[in-house]
Amino acid sequence: MSDPIAAAIAAAKQAAPPALPVVAASAAAPARRFSMDDFVVGGMSVDAWLKVKEYGLIVGNSAVLLPSVVVSIDMKEVQINQTIKFGNPAQYLKTYDGTNCAQGGTWDQAQARARSVDPNARPYFSADIPMGVIEDIKTPDGNTVLIEKGKRLGHALSTTNKGNFQEFLKALTDAGQLGIPVRVKVSSARRTNQKGNAWGVLTFELLGPVATA
Repeated sequence: MSDPIAAAIAAAKQAAPPALPVVAASAAAPARRFSMDDFVVGGMSVDAWLKVKEYGLIVGNSAVLLPSVVVSIDMKEVQINQTIKFGNPAQYLKTYDGTNCAQGGTWDQAQARARSVDPNARPYFSADIPMGVIEDIKTPDGNTVLIEKGKRLGHALSTTNKGNFQEFLKALTDAGQLGIPVRVKVSSARRTNQKGNAWGVLTFELLGPVATA
């Protein structure tokens, strides 16, 4: 199954020094020695999660809503996956290779488990996005630091956030900056459906390359 996001990220990795291939280890995979690939792929190393709400962003466990944050994103670190969501509260299972479930077992088994809880559960393409904190992110009044410069935020795209991320990838491609770390203004946009439910999705504004010393 092809996907524009996966194709764009593959292009970014080809434009930069070789990165580790996406390989997820599982008992269902052929017998082999584990490698550094297995240690790196399938999980973000971040200090806090960036959550998106109907009217703003939340850093980690804070209750403070922020209109936007400026971070760095390196497309070589972004990991494409398929995710299936089910249950209440929601549970998520992922695959990074279409065969093995990152949480254990095979991807077919994971989908069967999800559909045993929710018959309408279907996998969707997502992306795990690590973000570098360029400057201290503070509360709107500037009095409290929510996360310090040099740390990392993480966000996993929801099923309704794919379009905004594709627009960001197009902006990167048009600017010739797909293979380098860039500064990005991340904000939230409100979405609603016909049932009157409302939620937030991330938006991405390209600000240019990350300055280097």
